[in-house]
Amino acid sequence: MGLIAHTHGSTNLSDTTTRGPQMKPATRDETRARAIGSLLHELSDLLVSCYAVPEAEQPARWAADAEKITGCVALALHRSRQLGSGRAATDHRQPLR
Repeated sequence: MGLIAHTHGSTNLSDTTTRGPQMKPATRDETRARAIGSLLHELSDLLVSCYAVPEAEQPARWAADAEKITGCVALALHRSRQLGSGRAATDHRQPLR
């Protein structure tokens, strides 16, 4: 009788179990922090790629890849700005080789 008596009121158990927890929207500071984290992560990946080249070859390689490197930075900045403004950012990263 306990379960039947307990659920006999206006409570609909299926409503409370299928919806899941309600998520509150991120604050501006949280969104900006996430955008900065994304930018720093992408810049970190770029730095690893740049420093993976042997030290003696770095100046020539960086000069040859300058457009690609600045493009990667610009794209990372663009995506972090999209994320910071709440728009979805699509991942079009190309590995730097």
